[in-house]
Amino acid sequence: RTTIVIAHRLTTIQNAHQIYVLDKGSIIEEGTHETLMAKEGGKYQAMVKRQQIEGIYDDQDDMMSIQKATEEDEKSILERSRLMSDGQILDINKQSSKSFRQRFVFLRLLSMNSPEWITILIGCIACILNGAAQPLFAFLLVHLVEALQYCLASERRHHILLTSFLFLLLGALLFILRFFQYTAFAISGSKLTERIRSKAFACLLRQEVAYFDRPENSSGAICTRLSSDASAVQEMTGTRLGVICEVLALSFFGIIFGFAYGEVCLRLWRNQQSDQIITRASAFAAEVLHNMRTIKQISIEKEVLRQYSELIHKLFISSWKPLLLSSMAFSIFWTLDVYALAFLYWRALILIEKNELTSSHIIAVFAFAVFTIQALKVLGMISSRVAASFSAAEAFFDLFDRKSAIDNTSTEGQELVDFRGEIKFDQVKFIYPTRPTAIILDKFQLNINPSQHVALVGMFQLDVYSFEY
Repeated sequence: RTTIVIAHRLTTIQNAHQIYVLDKGSIIEEGTHETLMAKEGGKYQAMVKRQQIEGIYDDQDDMMSIQKATEEDEKSILERSRLMSDGQILDINKQSSKSFRQRFVFLRLLSMNSPEWITILIGCIACILNGAAQPLFAFLLVHLVEALQYCLASERRHHILLTSFLFLLLGALLFILRFFQYTAFAISGSKLTERIRSKAFACLLRQEVAYFDRPENSSGAICTRLSSDASAVQEMTGTRLGVICEVLALSFFGIIFGFAYGEVCLRLWRNQQSDQIITRASAFAAEVLHNMRTIKQISIEKEVLRQYSELIHKLFISSWKPLLLSSMAFSIFWTLDVYALAFLYWRALILIEKNELTSSHIIAVFAFAVFTIQALKVLGMISSRVAASFSAAEAFFDLFDRKSAIDNTSTEGQELVDFRGEIKFDQVKFIYPTRPTAIILDKFQLNINPSQHVALVGMFQLDVYSFEY
């Protein structure tokens, strides 16, 4: 296919197969870059040399402006550095404080959820009662089997009907308890999600402009943080928290906590390793979608796909080893019930031969073991999401704890007594810390009178800011 590029910078079309030079609506020169540059006194050759000279002068002016701006703003930078968060200035402080914050992520989430403490308490009580009611199934099952030992049909019928009625009562009780459990945690989780998103958005509004110039704080990354991360936090403090409480009430606390904590730490470490790559990939995808027209015009779809594929491949390389270990652990975990039942059968046979256990006791033990193993499986299924929830909560708390270099909520400073609405910019210089070679404002001068309508237009007339004083 044929791609037509209308270029302002001639360096963008040097590799084109055919170049046409237009002057007053007519084609005066045509050919490749090499043939046009070989023509002495040609229009294309003159334009290329002129742009090269202008680029050299612009680079020199930019470097001089950067040096001057750095010298003039040295004191203000030092002053702002004391206000910046530990994540911006010192990586050492970040690493030392990060482990400290990780220990109290869950406590901070509970403190944010404190207005709904009564709802959470109701959910926890329902979880404990749910876990305590599960062994009753085993005892009712034993009673049902023992009812078959009676010789008279009337006695068997009486005990079976009584046990069946108790099964119905227990099922109704568990239905009510689970209703309160899931409803309570769903309410508290939704309230926490709303509170986190509102606070995160308020913190984002307080950040300085340079904060959003970083790749990890692009529009795509921020939208992902507000949507996916908040939902992940809700999963940890919502209905999944109820399931965890129920399993803890049913099983041995030490063993469950050890396995769960080890799994969470492993997945949390893996999330931290891949978090940076995911953020870069999200920001890159958002940038590509935002500039899709330009990408289509210059036909670089394959290059964009290659760059995005490299980011995804890095994520795959960094995560396949932990995933392999996790898969092996889960395979053992999901076959645990078979080996546990085999061990129980072997041990029960020995105890029966020694007349230390009866058949009723064995049925109760096996029923309780089945319920416990199923509860452990449920805990293993949700443990993968718990680590992601902790990682998302840490990201939100980093944002909450960050102090903006320019606090727009502060009331400190000089108060103007006679304010007339007249604004004057005199020799203003500005550069972004992440892009020191790009001069945003260089000796900017502007006077704005009261009630005057002013519009600021960007370099390429794409960004227009209009305001009135």
